[in-house]
Formats: sequence, C-alpha cells, structure tokens
Amino acid sequence: MNTLMIDSSAYRAASARVDGDVLIVGLMNGREFTVPLMFFSELEGLSESLKADVEVIIDGSGIMFGDSEAITMARILGIDERPPYNERVSFSLV
Repeated sequence: MNTLMIDSSAYRAASARVDGDVLIVGLMNGREFTVPLMFFSELEGLSESLKADVEVIIDGSGIMFGDSEAITMARILGIDERPPYNERVSFSLV
C-alpha cells in the first residue's frame, strides 16, 4: 500500500495582513501569496478597522478578521473542504 505524505506547512498560515483590497498570507513553509478580497463575498467591503485586525487562528488553518469574520485556509487556497467520497461505503434503507 502506498501512502501519500503531505507537508502541512504548504497550506497553513503563519501570518496574514490586508493591504488595500488584497489579503497577503505567509505560509509556514516560508512562501507568501496574495489574493484579492473580492474573491470572497464575505470579505468584500470589510471596514478599515477589520482589515487592521487580522489574526491567524486554529494553528494556521484559518484567518480571523476582528470578531466577526473568519475564513479557512482551505477556502482561501480553493481546496474542497468536503470529505472525499468513499465508494466502499454503502447503506440500505430498512
């Protein structure tokens, strides 16, 4: 059996800040990327105070904006957060 090992530092945030209308995220593996806030309807139109109050949460798996908005790294990176479909699972109706 083969095992796929994934380096979690490739998708976990170490830092985050907003500059104008873009979110800049530093990853734990040292890489940094920028994404427009307009890509996320819940972040579009953030107040200046929320843009200034950005915090990495849950061991780098999410970013919080003040006390009101949060977004996961999976969503920021465009990764499907739903569990994979397992074809071996079956059920029957009784």
